[in-house]
Amino acid sequence: MGGIKRFSSSLPGVILLTVIFTSVAWTYVVLPFPFSQNGNILHDNFFILIASLLGMLLLPFITIKYAYGRNIKEFGLCLPENTKRAIIYTIAATIIFIPFAIFTSKVEGVRSFYALQNVSVGDFVIGVIFFGFLYYIVEEFLFRGFLFWGLWEKIGYHSFWVNGLLFSLLHLGKPLVEIPLAFGLSLPLSWISLKTKSSLPAAFVHFFLALVVNLIIFMK
Repeated sequence: MGGIKRFSSSLPGVILLTVIFTSVAWTYVVLPFPFSQNGNILHDNFFILIASLLGMLLLPFITIKYAYGRNIKEFGLCLPENTKRAIIYTIAATIIFIPFAIFTSKVEGVRSFYALQNVSVGDFVIGVIFFGFLYYIVEEFLFRGFLFWGLWEKIGYHSFWVNGLLFSLLHLGKPLVEIPLAFGLSLPLSWISLKTKSSLPAAFVHFFLALVVNLIIFMK
């Protein structure tokens, strides 16, 4: 067990775990599920959420507890150290990136990919807003929590661009415009995580921006 902890805490171990968990996240989010019901947003988003809870939350938790022998709070799954500062950063980042969210929502490839125009209000509230909120908490824990802090302890500020690159790779298979936007958004989200010692503010920013995109598509 000691050997596992030593390897997982080493730079090669962190890199290996980073590759594994990014691959797991990409598989869950991008690849179609065999039980997917195309066009049923409530059904599909529910299974994406369940798969993400397993791959992006449970597996990292097990790794942190048993491979690292550490507390999950050390990797950002906790309340911010300074709530006031976290709120300011969250609001500022959301305002700055709202124009990009509006632009994204008007790209035809994005509109056809997410296809929310014929979704009922009830399904939108549950499948997009509620499930989406939980999903972004999980996703941001993986990228701005588990992966970012694991990399930060080994490579310092290089973790910003490495994390951004990994986050961009997560969007392969989605509309092309999302790939550079994902990298650009990842940098301030990682910075917010670093300054607040929590992945939750980044989750709120990501959720609000996604909600803007989804609402515009839904209402058109």
